[in-house]
Amino acid sequence: MTYRIHPLLFLIAVQLMLLLPWVKQPMHMDDGIYVDLGRNVFKSPSHPEDLPYIFEGQALPDLAGHSHPPFLGYWIALLLWLGGGRNIEMTLHLGFLLFPILFGIGMYRLSLRFAGGYAVSATLLAITSPALIVMSHTVMTDIPTLALSTLAIALYVCGIDDGKQYKLWLSGILLAAASLCSYTALPVAGLCWLYAALKRSTLRAARWAPLVAILAMIFWLAYSSYHFGRFVGGDVWDYIVQSGSFGWQTLFNKALAFLTFLVPTLLLPLPLLQSVFKQVNRTVVLLSVAVAAVVTYLSVGNYSFAEQCFVAILLLLGGWLIVGLALKVSRVLSSVSARRSDVLFLAAWLGLITVQVLVLFTSGMARYLLPLLPPIVLLIFQRSSAEPENRLRLSTLVAVFAGLVLGISLSSADYEMARAHQQSALSLGRELENWKNKTSFGAEWGFRYYMSEQGFRQFTGDSDDLRGGQFVISPLHAVPYSIAQDVESMLVPAFQQEWHSRIPIHLMSKTLHAGFYSSAWGLLPFAISTAPVEEITVRQVSYLVERLPEIQVEMTDRDRLIPLPATGGVDLVLPQPARLVIPVDGPFPMRIRFSCIAAAAHGCPVRVAQISDSTESEIVVHEDASEAADPVFYFDLDASAPTRLVLETHSSDRNDSIRIRNWVLLPAATASSIHARIRRTVARVCGRDRRFLEVEVNCHLAHVDEIHGELIAVGT
Repeated sequence: MTYRIHPLLFLIAVQLMLLLPWVKQPMHMDDGIYVDLGRNVFKSPSHPEDLPYIFEGQALPDLAGHSHPPFLGYWIALLLWLGGGRNIEMTLHLGFLLFPILFGIGMYRLSLRFAGGYAVSATLLAITSPALIVMSHTVMTDIPTLALSTLAIALYVCGIDDGKQYKLWLSGILLAAASLCSYTALPVAGLCWLYAALKRSTLRAARWAPLVAILAMIFWLAYSSYHFGRFVGGDVWDYIVQSGSFGWQTLFNKALAFLTFLVPTLLLPLPLLQSVFKQVNRTVVLLSVAVAAVVTYLSVGNYSFAEQCFVAILLLLGGWLIVGLALKVSRVLSSVSARRSDVLFLAAWLGLITVQVLVLFTSGMARYLLPLLPPIVLLIFQRSSAEPENRLRLSTLVAVFAGLVLGISLSSADYEMARAHQQSALSLGRELENWKNKTSFGAEWGFRYYMSEQGFRQFTGDSDDLRGGQFVISPLHAVPYSIAQDVESMLVPAFQQEWHSRIPIHLMSKTLHAGFYSSAWGLLPFAISTAPVEEITVRQVSYLVERLPEIQVEMTDRDRLIPLPATGGVDLVLPQPARLVIPVDGPFPMRIRFSCIAAAAHGCPVRVAQISDSTESEIVVHEDASEAADPVFYFDLDASAPTRLVLETHSSDRNDSIRIRNWVLLPAATASSIHARIRRTVARVCGRDRRFLEVEVNCHLAHVDEIHGELIAVGT
């Protein structure tokens, strides 16, 4: 006896094999925002968006103006409750597996209707889309919206075709859920009515079921607007307008991103490309190459030559995809065919989503293209009688393989980026354990989530309450906040961390022009590079400059102490002679590091002492052996309570002045235990308990990537 697995079970199994490896992915991109909404459900069940928030450096009174309604917050709250708040990452990712599976089911039902005998091939092509694979291991709204709206359309189409009204009402409920995930799903109701009109359906549910979504949205907007005392939908519109979505430059950027992102992130449409090359002559192909080259040169002339070539190729592929779709639609519509209404419906679906992507969204993103996936795939399989069946299946198989390779590669790179933000936050949490109340950060994405989990607080773009000695942490890529100018002028460098990926693919990097999640970063969907995936810069508000009014000045006039901007920091110019008594309030122990620049002296003509119980004891100042441009000195300070330091200049040349550059207060562990951490990490990774210098070079090199996950860098 032979058994045949149901095609839908096979497709679900493929999806699970693609998704289960990523269930431990750290929170990433905007995941943290939705987790915060989910947690707030327990505090404010009727209005989870009633939550003061800081977003991109701006303090918001609440999240009512967030660009997405609150359905996902309730789903996350349910998952958190079921998981007991433990192992949040795995709990949420397992709970979100439901949505890509629902998308697969909806896509299969639509493929049965529109692709006939190619239903499995069409669904397989859709679920192996690189963008779908990558976005399926996030907890943002993109996949839930896509899944619920696709399944809603599938049920509506089946309901019209089968005359089953319960399917239409179920479709309306799913469409309401999709709309409460994202406003962009609401126009799908119009698509449903269009299909009913094309099929001349007389079912009452065909007219009324899509209204469920519209009524649900009206109720939510009215209820929330009443609670917050303003029309919350207006906040979303204001955000779209203020972000410049309708400006010509932004529209042009989105159009370019639309074309460059289509093929490498959505799908490889080999059947359509083959059709294009058959129907156009060589002159048209060469002309399209020339147009792509000119557009690339004019739009991204600052890119490297290799990057420009990549953009031009992607523009060509995206343009040929659009041409292929247009040719297929026009060929069917110009013929006498029973499929005309089907193609007209799919073309309208494609047109609706295209307008949303090009007009309403603030930038081009791979995830914004996902709603295009069903209509494009279904149009590809609108086969004419002249097209060979074997060629279509073979080209689909190649496209599926390409989607798998690219999807898994991009997912791995995405995982590495998420992990870098998690590990950098954990590392900073350890190094600044006792300094968290004196540390602020400004960032988004997963870095924001894990920094908040570590107990660090955010600053806003206009924060002016940062005091001397406070650390300010900024990433290079994860949307660093702007800093108030008066604070920026007092920042001195403390230390920097680099985090590398084990996979040389970057999805988000302004320096590499990679903008998978936003074309504002660049027009490349990804970039190949071994550059760090993230760089974390820790600076400190200059203690000497900001606390200058509290410093006791002796042997000179206070107005002769002059703070000056220096390369990468701040100088405090001290006259000769001068004696400063500086209050220091901890936390202890600490190491104070500074550069000492004196034109007519070797070493540092500065005496440092500590005043304790009216007794002044001298502190030994050490010179750092690092190859810095300026001589670097440091001393350690231990105290059980706030203390006072004496900083006294003692140069014999009274006309000479001394510059104290980048006076930084550091946690003692950060300053002195780096070598111990290297030894511990190498010993743990290599499985040997021996001194760092005794670890075999082979072991070190074999595990350098793993070691680098915790340390800034390891050298042999």
